[in-house]
Amino acid sequence: MHPSIVIARWFPAVEVGRAQSVIWAAGRLGGALTPLLVIPLVHFAGWRWTFAGLGLLGVVWAIGWYAWFRDEPAAQESISLEEVREIERGRKIKSSDHLIPWKTIFRNPDLWALMLMCHLFFYGSYFFTNWSSVYFQEGRGMTEDQTKNFISLSYFLGAVGCLIGGILSDALTKRYGLKIGRRAVGVGGLGLSSLFFLLAGLTTDNQMAGYYLAICVLAKDLALPVAFAVCVDIGQRNAGSVTGAMNFAGQLGGFFITILFGIIVEQTSNFNYPLFMIAGCLLVSSLLWLRIDPTKPVTIQA
Repeated sequence: MHPSIVIARWFPAVEVGRAQSVIWAAGRLGGALTPLLVIPLVHFAGWRWTFAGLGLLGVVWAIGWYAWFRDEPAAQESISLEEVREIERGRKIKSSDHLIPWKTIFRNPDLWALMLMCHLFFYGSYFFTNWSSVYFQEGRGMTEDQTKNFISLSYFLGAVGCLIGGILSDALTKRYGLKIGRRAVGVGGLGLSSLFFLLAGLTTDNQMAGYYLAICVLAKDLALPVAFAVCVDIGQRNAGSVTGAMNFAGQLGGFFITILFGIIVEQTSNFNYPLFMIAGCLLVSSLLWLRIDPTKPVTIQA
């Protein structure tokens, strides 16, 4: 089951952003710990044993989750009837039926804006996934230890950004409504990330470039849980389908930046030019939030 469906079923609408923030912050903490824990483990035991050990942990976690988790709050023995009623009153999903024609989804202009926003968003995300270590070492002349430290710092700040973004969005939603609550964090976070990508490309100080890029992740990830919260807002009982469409567009962005970064560097011998392109993509992604309306669902009303 996709996490967005879990959140749609298990959380009241006003807590969706916070729930998404915890999930994504946990993922970012995993990214922060990976260079610090896994690289030494690979040096000690070899990559095969490390791979097997991590895989075994995943299997143990999956078995535990399967044994404990229930799709509906009412089926979970550990929560009270009062809490179940509070969840069901406040959540947007009202039915376990997830059937919706794809043409209904793709005729929705807000979803197209959401998909394009995520597509451009992932240009920034996949820089850190696939190119940041190469950028730091070959583009900025850093050592392996310096690179490891800046990557860990980036992911740690990303976890902080996820937590702040989700909590802030829910707080703004309670005070000013869903539209402002989601848009303000999306516009602000991606706009700031665009600025710091630009500064990272312009600075001649290698250490400052590393800190600017770490701040990029902090700012960018303010919008990450909010984007997935919007999938629940507009998808409701079809949040999984909406999330899948948005994430598909985002992964295409990750595919393109992985190729384009290498092409630009190969043609120009300059590792900073791709950062300027990413800054532009994030600026457009920021402005697209002004077109996304989380108050308009794409579901067919029963």
